[in-house]
Amino acid sequence: MSTGRVLTAVLGLLLAACAARQPADHEAKYSLPSASVLHSNVDPDLEDYRINVMYASRRYRKYPEEAIKNGWGGKVVILVTVTKGGRTATILRNSSGYQILDSAAMETIAQAAAETTVPSRLTGRDFSVEIPITYELKDVDASPAPTPRPMDAEKDWVGKIRAKVRANLAIPSGTPLDIEAKFSVVQLPSGEILEVQMLASSGLKPYDEAAEKAILKSSPLPKAPAGLFRRDLILTVRPRP
Repeated sequence: MSTGRVLTAVLGLLLAACAARQPADHEAKYSLPSASVLHSNVDPDLEDYRINVMYASRRYRKYPEEAIKNGWGGKVVILVTVTKGGRTATILRNSSGYQILDSAAMETIAQAAAETTVPSRLTGRDFSVEIPITYELKDVDASPAPTPRPMDAEKDWVGKIRAKVRANLAIPSGTPLDIEAKFSVVQLPSGEILEVQMLASSGLKPYDEAAEKAILKSSPLPKAPAGLFRRDLILTVRPRP
């Protein structure tokens, strides 16, 4: 065999070996379920599970005192993976740039995922969802102050927010139509919801929970017209349109 043919054969073997190794390296790097991985942006059942984890995370979420003192903020994205056997794990998908915030977010989502029941439609399937947590110290809105406020534009914007929340509201069976629940909502200029707190209960816990989940599911909210952004909103959610 000529020297040129030998070199060609050796090169072919090396390329084949590299190609065979690449999938294993990729799987080891990300450590994700290898079969039937589902994503929340295409599966409504996964979106419901993601919202339920976000809802449960509210009771565990805390802004680390050290981060507040140092003026640290940022967005953390946590990947929650669930195996066919129901075992959950959390993986840091995107870092805030600060280890203390990343750790706080990981702990928050791990606790929330541990108490969130997997829907029966997802039982026996490997899947994963991404959960964002934003740590924001101050209002980042840079839009100029309005002079004067265009009331028609503001009314239209608020109407769009209410319509989106209502579209995501799953009203529990037997709910009276004359009740309402009131919530405080903190948002970014992008419409991303940072926090939801109930100010006044409807008197029916199932409806209160459904209304809060509807608000969370509506993130990001419709963006405000120029000069109308408000970081803090008060939303009243009623069963009746």
